[in-house]
Amino acid sequence: MKFVVLYLGLLIKFLFRTAWQCVHHTHRHMQGRLQADGIGNRPRLYRGTIHCFKMIYKQQGLTGLYTGATPNIIRAVCITTM
Repeated sequence: MKFVVLYLGLLIKFLFRTAWQCVHHTHRHMQGRLQADGIGNRPRLYRGTIHCFKMIYKQQGLTGLYTGATPNIIRAVCITTM
């Protein structure tokens, strides 16, 4: 019975951490794009966070918002469940 509770706790932590990373990664992805926008005499592509979100979604679709999310989610889940 102790092992069932332990595994259930790990499963719950895994699910919540994965869901959090899916939401949080989109924000971090847009933050990185906004920080790099206009560097090196290049024209600015985004006017703000919402404009950045709309442009990524328009140009690349929903998967464009989660580019590079898999390694980050795996890392976060491994750290959390330890």
